[in-house]
Amino acid sequence: PPTDTQRFTRQRPHGPETSRLVVGRLARGDRSKFHPDDPGLVRRIISRGHVCRIMDGTPLKAALQNEVRSGQVELLPLNAMDARDFLEALDCFLYWKHPLLTETGCNAILEAMAMELPVIVFARDVGAAELIEHGKDGFLVETEEEALECLDQLAASPELRQSVGQAARRKVLAILDSQQARIVDFYLGAGGAASPDAQFRVTKT
Repeated sequence: PPTDTQRFTRQRPHGPETSRLVVGRLARGDRSKFHPDDPGLVRRIISRGHVCRIMDGTPLKAALQNEVRSGQVELLPLNAMDARDFLEALDCFLYWKHPLLTETGCNAILEAMAMELPVIVFARDVGAAELIEHGKDGFLVETEEEALECLDQLAASPELRQSVGQAARRKVLAILDSQQARIVDFYLGAGGAASPDAQFRVTKT
């Protein structure tokens, strides 16, 4: 389904922090959404002074129990809070799936982009990666080192987080706007007349 850009709209400005970011993601609790090396990457992120927050992060609970007890990692159950509110509390969105999963889209990435979050995406076999221009409206990486380098750049510059996040939302709006007619045709049939109520609305801000 199209990303709900009316619901996923940032209400609060980006934070000014430069040393401690909240890095997280929505994962839906499916083990295939996690890379086997995710716990190691999380530890490298918190070693830089950041906090990791994941909903639903229960598949990582056993591996990160010490980090959860310390408060450096928060693994929320699915639907523990509204997805929009969860995303707004993050400074950066990080996505790394299981190598055996081919992710044809990943709406969670687009929701994060709509919320003006800078996204760091391990791009291999992730469909949404095709929509991201590296360094402009998100970051595409292949290795942990590349992901951490992008995170360091974002941590050092609130202005970069804001500019990339705002560009990310513009990209999502532009994509939905260009695809609106084709989506309506898909559901109603090419040439079918659609009432105003039948067309989803794209909020431009």
